[in-house]
Amino acid sequence: MVSTALSRRLKLAAPVVAVGVVAAGVTVPRLADAADASAALPPRTAAQLLEDVSQADVDGLSGTVVATSRLGLPELPSSGGGGGSAVSLTGLLSGSTTARVWKAGDDRSRVAVDAPFAEYDVVRDGSDVWTFDSASSDVEHLVLPEGSEPSPAPVPSGAATPQDLAEKLLSSVEPTTTVTVGRAEEVAGRAAYELVLEPKDEGTLVDEVRLAVDGETSVPLRVQAFGVGQAEPAVEVAFTSVRFAVPDDSVFDFTPPSGSTVTERSLEDLAAGKPDRTAPSTPSALPQVLGSGWSTVVETSGVQLPESAQALVGQLSTPVADGRTLTSALLSALLTDDGRLLVGSVPPARLVELAGR
Repeated sequence: MVSTALSRRLKLAAPVVAVGVVAAGVTVPRLADAADASAALPPRTAAQLLEDVSQADVDGLSGTVVATSRLGLPELPSSGGGGGSAVSLTGLLSGSTTARVWKAGDDRSRVAVDAPFAEYDVVRDGSDVWTFDSASSDVEHLVLPEGSEPSPAPVPSGAATPQDLAEKLLSSVEPTTTVTVGRAEEVAGRAAYELVLEPKDEGTLVDEVRLAVDGETSVPLRVQAFGVGQAEPAVEVAFTSVRFAVPDDSVFDFTPPSGSTVTERSLEDLAAGKPDRTAPSTPSALPQVLGSGWSTVVETSGVQLPESAQALVGQLSTPVADGRTLTSALLSALLTDDGRLLVGSVPPARLVELAGR
C-alpha cells in the first residue's frame, strides 16, 4: 500500500540503508556507467544510491503499477464471477495485476486494484481508513488515533508498489549480499539508475534482484526478481506511468456506495490478529523464523486450509513424506500432514529437512 510505505524517508526499509548496510559489509565495487543508457545520468556508486533511496522525499505522486508473475506454476482455472474478493489468488500467482496509486503527504493515500468487472480500493484520508471490495460490496472502516502511521488495511500483494518491495529488500541487505550498479535505463518514461542485489548464499533460489531508481527523486520505479537460471524476471513490479505531484484532494474522498455493507474495525482488532472474513486459515501460533539471509524459512503451525484452498494446493503440489511441496522460480512451500507450513526461497528438499528436525 502506498500510504505510509512512501513516507518522506521511505520508513519501512531504507532509513538506515545508507550507513547501516554498507557498514555491515555489503560489497559495492563499481560506478554506474551513464554512457550505457539513453539518458545521461551522473555516475553514482552503489553506496551513494542506497543513501539517495533512504533519503528520498516526495510530497505526492500518482501513477499506475503493474505486477507480473512468471513463477513457472501451471496455468490455473479462473474462479469465475459471483462474490468473493475482487483480487483472485490465481491472478497474483500468475499473470499480471494492475493497480492505480495516489499519495499526498504521509497520511493521505489511495490504491485501486483492478480485476475483471471489479475493483479493490484502500483509501486513507487522515485518520480514516476505508477498504472496499466491489465484488462483494463489503466496506471496512478504521479510525486511527492521532499521529499513528500503521498500514492497517489488508492490501493484496498484487497492490504492492516498487517502493514497498524495495524497502523490504533493502532492509534485509547484509554481508550475504553483493550490491552493484547496473546500466542506467528508462522506466515509466523517466531516467533511472539500476541497483543489482546478488545473494552470496548458494542455497537460495534467488539469483539476483534489480531495482530501478528514479534519477531525479531516488524513488524506486521497478523491482525485478530473477530465479536461478531464469532469463526473465520471475516477479516484476513496476510503474508504467508516474507523476510526482500532489493529487487533488477529491481523490481521497470516500463515501460507501449505496447497498454496501460497512464493518467498523479497530486497532485492537488488528493487534489481536482478528482474521479477515476471507482468510484461508488462522494459525494457532506465531510464525517461527529458521535460518537467516536469503535462505530464511518461515514456519507456521496450526494451518487449516478450507476445501477450496486444499484443491488448489492439490493441483500445484507434489507429495512427499508427511506432506506436500510446491516449488516456483523463487519460492518453495511445504505443507505437512500435521498442519505446519514452511515457506522460503530455498529448494523443497531444504524445507523437508527442516520439517524433520
